[in-house]
Amino acid sequence: MKKILLIHQIFVTPDEPGGTRHYELAKHLVQRGFSVCVIASRIDYLTGKKKDKKREIRDGIEIFYCAAFQSVHRSIFSRALSFLSFAVSSLWTALTIKKIDVIWGTSPPIFQAITGFVVAKIRRKKFYFEVRDLWVDFAKELGLVKSSLLITPVKIWEKILYKFSDKIIVNSPGFVPYVERHVAPEKVAIIPNGVITKDFEIQQQTSFFRDRGVKEQFIAIYIGNLGIANDIENILAAAERLQQQEIAIVLMGGGMRFSSFAEEIKTQQLNNVYLFPPQSKSQIPSILAEASLGIATLKDISLFKTTYPNKVFDYMAAKLPTVLAIDGAIREVIENANGGVFVPPGDSEKLANAIVDYSENLDIVKEQGENAFRYVKKYFEREVIAEELVEMFRY
Repeated sequence: MKKILLIHQIFVTPDEPGGTRHYELAKHLVQRGFSVCVIASRIDYLTGKKKDKKREIRDGIEIFYCAAFQSVHRSIFSRALSFLSFAVSSLWTALTIKKIDVIWGTSPPIFQAITGFVVAKIRRKKFYFEVRDLWVDFAKELGLVKSSLLITPVKIWEKILYKFSDKIIVNSPGFVPYVERHVAPEKVAIIPNGVITKDFEIQQQTSFFRDRGVKEQFIAIYIGNLGIANDIENILAAAERLQQQEIAIVLMGGGMRFSSFAEEIKTQQLNNVYLFPPQSKSQIPSILAEASLGIATLKDISLFKTTYPNKVFDYMAAKLPTVLAIDGAIREVIENANGGVFVPPGDSEKLANAIVDYSENLDIVKEQGENAFRYVKKYFEREVIAEELVEMFRY
């Protein structure tokens, strides 16, 4: 039985907020006979809360929780400190875990992948490098990182990881052309984001929104990180155009700009916007069952065309059409499914108009929601995708 070590600061269990991609993949690996050990942060990434445990076993997955700088969302600098502190603490823990066959490093942040690479070299084990987004390139295009003194060392490490890893995993086909600039195509495997559709089979309707003062019947929801890249400003601008409509705009998530968005909503008197903190992943299916429409947005930069945002697959599994202000790979998914509509990123007028169109055509909401569900179940069922990972780790 092979033992896999995953080093992932933002590893999320079902009772925590955030994406559970790695939990679900690890659980499937355990079910297929692998031993899986995870090193994660003791600090919840979205809420910033400290966990009161150092180790647990869930669904057969052994999870170690390591120290990290707590103020992850205070600033870009504090976030970097959090990433670096975890890279150091996880290194020590990884060196103490016995009988490992494969180290699985994932980025972003790249620092934890570097830790995995170092551990693999010290222990002479295979190293699989997972690319979940083009982290430093995104930051550069967004203007968050400008200094070559910061960018150059990270890019050098990125090339080292590409060159010396035994396998490279990407979660979107959009990343493949970028990765293949550095490695041969046969070294790259696509393990895309996806969803467990049976988790979205809701037996009893809940009243999350009604209990919290949402009075509108038509609810357009955004679930996910409320950060710099996510273009929440575009959603708020669209909401301002919709104030005379009986439409609720729900923002649910955490991140660096949660407080500033709360203040902006208050200052602009956007009474149709409801801001909620992140909820556990296990609650998301029942929450989405109360919504009418999903919203997915990112800033208008070319590299975001490569992404497969988790939230879109959750919307599809919940039978919600998506208003998508993200071009590229995920647009192809929504359009092939006929499960939503694309609007140009950053165009709040077209975003608002699309939301109104759906609110006035509930038959289309239902039809496209069903289309989305059928498509995601056929092509992005997590348990099917996980079998590809099983085959990869088997050899």
